[in-house]
Amino acid sequence: MSDFTDELRHENYEIIQILAKAKQHGMRTLQGRRILFDHMSTILNHMKKEDEKIHETLAKSTSYHPSLKQSLEMFKDETEKTSMYIRGFFKKHKANNATKELSDDFEVFLKVMTHRIEKEENIFYAEYDEIEKEEELLKKMML
Repeated sequence: MSDFTDELRHENYEIIQILAKAKQHGMRTLQGRRILFDHMSTILNHMKKEDEKIHETLAKSTSYHPSLKQSLEMFKDETEKTSMYIRGFFKKHKANNATKELSDDFEVFLKVMTHRIEKEENIFYAEYDEIEKEEELLKKMML
């Protein structure tokens, strides 16, 4: 496991804790909404880091990893939709909204975020770590 994916896993753990606390209090309470919306930038920055570093690295590596290309194509739409949904959720809702729609949307948000974290950790982080190992070996061989 690389330091980078270890860092991302730690951030995922923190995000899961944030979501669990927000769910525990509920979106109908100010405390529940504050927990979620006060950490909005943490969640969005983490996703951006994954999208830019993990997915870009994997996409660049598909030319010499054909099986990776198939995995990326299979999950690309899902990953993009997930990112769009999460960003859209934060654009649509604000911390001062105590509506049923927010509560309902939060349940979907929670499922989408949990599913994304599982996919990232179980598929993309492992692939990223393998590519990083290969690139390190190639650099050592070239020296």
